[in-house]
Amino acid sequence: MHVLHRTAERLHLAQEAVDSRGKARVAVVGAWQGEHGGEEVRRRPQAAFEQTDLAQVLQQSITNAESKVPRRDVEIVFDVPDGLPQVDGDASQLCQVFSNLLTNAFEAVNGKGRVVLRASLENIEQDPAFGSDAPEPAVVVDVIDDGPGIPAELSDRIFNPFFTTKTTGSGLGLPIVRKIVDAHDGRLDLSSGPAKGTRFRVTLPVSSKSSWFK
Repeated sequence: MHVLHRTAERLHLAQEAVDSRGKARVAVVGAWQGEHGGEEVRRRPQAAFEQTDLAQVLQQSITNAESKVPRRDVEIVFDVPDGLPQVDGDASQLCQVFSNLLTNAFEAVNGKGRVVLRASLENIEQDPAFGSDAPEPAVVVDVIDDGPGIPAELSDRIFNPFFTTKTTGSGLGLPIVRKIVDAHDGRLDLSSGPAKGTRFRVTLPVSSKSSWFK
């Protein structure tokens, strides 16, 4: 994951060199993507799977997000029950997932509003095509904000590498989130709309099939 951080740093430094015509950012990102083809984003993250306490991961993610975006008057609702089962996962990568999602939520409410971090244990129906139709336990985590929401025309594009609506963003945050969730055999869903806020839902199986090969 250090490669991804270095990538974001390089993009940030390049963006600081934007000329007065405001064209450099698009040129820099386009040139970098053309040269490297988004290799770091396309590459499947290498996860060190172990039994992971998601409650601790979520607590640390709040701390990480607060260090990136001033919380100010944002109300945080931490709705995570005691006794939530541990999941097979890489704690560091999962912390990056929820830190990124919470950072986005803090930015969306812009210093005032409500951010909810909610987790629950559910039985998820499986796809019979994968050899089983019996429900399997999964932990479902919602990151919800009451910000302005994401326009429908952007909802399919925000997961594309290098796409960003932020003046200083690299466009790598959400694509990396999706890659990490995929590497954990999980699912990432988005529900949003104008004046209704945004909900990112991460579904993680308690027992990940990817961990069998680690």
